[in-house]
Amino acid sequence: MEQDVRLQTLLAATARKDQQAFARLYDLTSANLFAAALRILKKDAAAQDALQDAFVQIWHRAVDFNSSKGSPMAWMATIVRYRALDILRKQKKLQPMDDIDLSLVDTELGPMGKLLESDMARLIWECLQELNDKQRNTILLAFYEGLTHDELSERTTTPLGTIKTWIRRGLQSVKGCLER
Repeated sequence: MEQDVRLQTLLAATARKDQQAFARLYDLTSANLFAAALRILKKDAAAQDALQDAFVQIWHRAVDFNSSKGSPMAWMATIVRYRALDILRKQKKLQPMDDIDLSLVDTELGPMGKLLESDMARLIWECLQELNDKQRNTILLAFYEGLTHDELSERTTTPLGTIKTWIRRGLQSVKGCLER
């Protein structure tokens, strides 16, 4: 929680265009945010590009951060994730759509655990653990690898309607869990 307060303070100063605060924000978060980009893009150079683009956005959009909607790290991670997905789609280098065994999908937090070190992230992870394996793994594949519903359907050889249902019901369950 102390980390969140520090990052909120740095984001507020960045919103006022304080370059020193922005540099400190970068120093504190760039390694974890880079790990998130690398997880999606799989290549250092592309992940570095995504990180750079994301920090340009963070500089310009720091004023938009709202602590009542989430932690500073989650807000920045979302920006990095979208930048990484944009780059991935531009390159059209999605991973091959080989059949996969969902039971082999890594459901440990790994680098993302370090990325989202907040009470909310831990709560979300606990809520994800309440889902059945197929719902949880489908949501994780969509989030971590940026797969669309169609890509998930093809990759898992599961009908598109089933994929959409798993994700919709899984996210509804997570939302219900968070509201408890």
